Order: sequence, then structure tokens, then C-alpha cells
Amino acid sequence: MSCLPVCSTGAQSTIESDQGRIHVVEHERCSLCGECQRVCCYDALDIVGATYTPRALLDRIRPDKVYYDIKDENGETGGVTLTGGEPMQQVEFIASFLNLTEDIHVAMETCGHASQEDFARIVSNVDLFLFDYKATNPTKHTSLCEVDNEQILANLDFLYEEGAKIILRLPLVLGVNDDIEHLEGIATVLKEYPNIEYGEIMPYHRLGLSKIDKFGLNEMKVDQKDATKEDYLKWVATIQSFGVSNIR
Repeated sequence: MSCLPVCSTGAQSTIESDQGRIHVVEHERCSLCGECQRVCCYDALDIVGATYTPRALLDRIRPDKVYYDIKDENGETGGVTLTGGEPMQQVEFIASFLNLTEDIHVAMETCGHASQEDFARIVSNVDLFLFDYKATNPTKHTSLCEVDNEQILANLDFLYEEGAKIILRLPLVLGVNDDIEHLEGIATVLKEYPNIEYGEIMPYHRLGLSKIDKFGLNEMKVDQKDATKEDYLKWVATIQSFGVSNIR
């Protein structure tokens, strides 16, 4: 418990529980000074994340380029993926970084919710967009994501017309967004944009729930079952029944 006396904000404390006295962190009070991490002899405390300049980030990943260049059984090489959070919320940094990565394959995971002007700044320097399509019905999209999908679909159209390489990412959650309207909507999008590489179903799982406790994000907990292989196969078959084959 060396962390307790060095915490200047009182974010570190202990409470009584069924398991005895346990350590807790009030994340909203933490100033990220790092003193608790410095004195923790078990490395049980960690500040996640770091601040980089575009050049410093390039220097961080450059030594791994030898691995990016290894070809798989299909003759394809690897690269780096800009993910998040949402990379487009840091478009100034992303644009600067992409200007330095001419010899590195760069993919970007995005929800598509950003200005078209921002996408126009980076589209020519991104080799692959992993583009989310979460709900077809605008009202449902708003209820799930707090914004409708009008701008997102407009950006998908823009990237497609610009010749971007796109994989359509399809996060599906049992009983939430796996309704027939959305599954048919997925097929409609794939038919409307036949040069999309494919649609990739991403079944919901609970593997990340431990991070909710770790980062004190308890308000994000949901009571939701994992999707099974049978659920996945049913989704694939339903989407294919609307006349598309590039779904996996």
C-alpha cells in the first residue's frame, strides 16, 4: 500500500469487503501524476497511453517494419492500424503522421462519423479503411450511437468514389442490432458498392469486460450474451439470402 501516502489527490484508498481490505482507485480524482506507479512494488498500477509527436510515433514503429514486410500465404504483407477510440478525432495528428509513412501499409478503423473534409485530407494516404456499419435504421442508429447514420453513409460513399480500399465492419449484438432490417441493409450496401472488399461480421463478445473494471468505467457495463458460432452462421446465411456472397 505504498501508493496511498504518495497520492496527493486522495484517489487511492482501501475499503472493507468480503475478501478483506482491498485497494480501490477513484479514477475521477486521479491527476495521472504517476507517483503511485513509481512506488508500486508489484507493478499493479499502470498509466495507459503515451503522448507522441508524429515523428516520434514513426520512430517507435519503424524497427518493426521487417515484420510488416513478411508475406503471408496469399502474398500479402502487414503494416500498422490506426485505431482508437476514433482516429478521425485526431485528424491533425493522423494527417501529419500519414505524410511520413509512404513505405508502410496503413489501415484505419473508423466509425465514419467525421467531416467529409477531414476524410478528404487523409484518404489518399490510407491503404485500407475498416469502416463500421452498425445499424441501418437511422432511429435505431441514434439510439445506439447517439447520432444517426446520414453522415456516416455519405462518408462511405465518398471514400468509395475516391477509390479507397474498404472492408465493411459489421459489429452484431444478439437482440440489439441483428434484426432482419439491418441484415438486409448490410446486403443492400454490399450490392450498392460492389468493389468493397467484403463485409466482416464481428460478433459481440465479453472479452473486454475486465477493462471496464480496470479503468473504472462501470457505467458502461451491459448484461449481454456472447454470440455463438451458430448465431454467426445464421447471420451469414441471412445476409447471403439477399443476394450477396462477399460476407464473412
